[in-house]
Amino acid sequence: KELAAALTGGKQIVIVTIQTFEALIKLLSTEKELQGRRFAVIADEAHSSQTGSTAGALTKVLSPDELAAVAEGAPVDAEAYLQWAMGVTAHAPNISYFAFTATPKAKTLELFGRIPEGGELPEPFDLYSMQQAIEEEFILDVLTNYTPYKVAWQLQHPGQDYDAPGEVDESTAVKALVRFVRLHPTNISQKVKIVVDHFRTFVQPLLDGKAKAMVVTGSRKEAVRWKKYLDAYLADGHIQDVKALVAFSGTVDDPDDVGEGLTEKTQNPGVWTSDLAEAFKPAVYNVMIVAEKFQTGFDQPRLVAMYVDKKLGGVQAVQTLSRLNRTHPGKDKTFVLDFVNEPDAILEAFLPYYRKATLTATTDPNLVYDLKSKLDSAGIYHWSEVEQAFDAALAGGVASNSALHAATEPAVDRFTKRWQGAFIADDRATLDELKLFKSDAAGFVKFYDFISQARNLEDTDLPRLHFFLRRVLPRLSTATIENPVDISEVVLAGYTIAQGDSVKLTLAEGPGLSPITAIGSGAIHEKHFSALEEIIAKLNERFGEVRDCFRTRDPHG
Repeated sequence: KELAAALTGGKQIVIVTIQTFEALIKLLSTEKELQGRRFAVIADEAHSSQTGSTAGALTKVLSPDELAAVAEGAPVDAEAYLQWAMGVTAHAPNISYFAFTATPKAKTLELFGRIPEGGELPEPFDLYSMQQAIEEEFILDVLTNYTPYKVAWQLQHPGQDYDAPGEVDESTAVKALVRFVRLHPTNISQKVKIVVDHFRTFVQPLLDGKAKAMVVTGSRKEAVRWKKYLDAYLADGHIQDVKALVAFSGTVDDPDDVGEGLTEKTQNPGVWTSDLAEAFKPAVYNVMIVAEKFQTGFDQPRLVAMYVDKKLGGVQAVQTLSRLNRTHPGKDKTFVLDFVNEPDAILEAFLPYYRKATLTATTDPNLVYDLKSKLDSAGIYHWSEVEQAFDAALAGGVASNSALHAATEPAVDRFTKRWQGAFIADDRATLDELKLFKSDAAGFVKFYDFISQARNLEDTDLPRLHFFLRRVLPRLSTATIENPVDISEVVLAGYTIAQGDSVKLTLAEGPGLSPITAIGSGAIHEKHFSALEEIIAKLNERFGEVRDCFRTRDPHG
């Protein structure tokens, strides 16, 4: 109501949050009093709310994986909102869209870029490059002081005559074992010592003792354990000049170590505000441990160092490390200590954005037809049902809901019966095929959302199938009972972490951004089963490269 009153009452600039963005667009496109006025929708890089909740519009444009990441605290790029909004207001000539982003994806350039006179590929309307910003000292180059670390470890079962009761799925076992190492007290404690010692020696003295640092972890559970072991290290060493906050969304359960029902409030006792970004501003706290949350869109000019314990790639690497680039009086250097990523991979992520993000080509719209043919051949739906559902929606009225349900229910029923039958029969091939269909259907919906705005597709079958799949997808359940791998007897037999040489990653002209080249190209991967002992041996070979480091038993073993 307040938004409508502001817009119709003559307010010329209205600032909205994520939660009101959807209402804004609907008002602009439906409110009769606003039809004669012209609007510019200016989007700064939009991010999810503090609790991980998000606007209803995003459920229409984000994949399930992206929505799950948002629930963990990940940000949502502005183009996700704009893509939805431009579709809703496609026939509204009085609304223009403008967006700011330092890291456009290829899809962003295709959707919002303009083809220059004499050119062939869309480009940004305007550009202030990373190179120019660094040269003009508007931001700092965060890659001038980058230090990689190498972690090596070995696992062991008690006794050499261990005989696993049958074989286990290799993929499931590897994930469980790597997670075991990442969450292990030795792994986190050793990294905590490096972080605290580096921070106190090289970072804390800067900015009149008010410099700050961020620790980037791989999950919320890792974040709460980092906080526990960092606090323990500080207490054991009677270190009082380092104080940390931990930021994560929702509630974390870690009954094996930290506890259950963990929230930001329980893990940051004594903090005077629920806004951790605000709590981090004074000099009281100087280290922020994060999991997704605050990796992007977080401005703290006194942030001088970042300790990375998470795999980063592409745009996420640029956005995360760029938290350090804000200038501040006296701030002339930054530090990145990376426990996970290779320097070459980080540099490769930055290069496309250093001077000007460009496209190498535009997306081939025919990809959507290839995927449609694949979906049609799966036998989950009949085309007559697709048409009935679309016609029911067009007819509107009270009866349309029941007609729409009647048109979509047969496809849901076919999928469900096949899934249940295959599950009972342990028919893994059929289960994988159905998972692939669901993944392809989600891919079709997302790709059509994009390509229908980037290209004029004069084909009425595509929007029909798009509408149908949107209604069917939330009702296709692929729930299974995973067979967990018992690693309760596994111990960390050896562990070491070694510092590499600090390097300056030199930015230069980077490659262009490649368009979408394939959708629905996923394949069914055959599961491989091996004895747990064999899987552990393979991991030891892969991750235990520094052989002579394994001399002492794990103290937590």
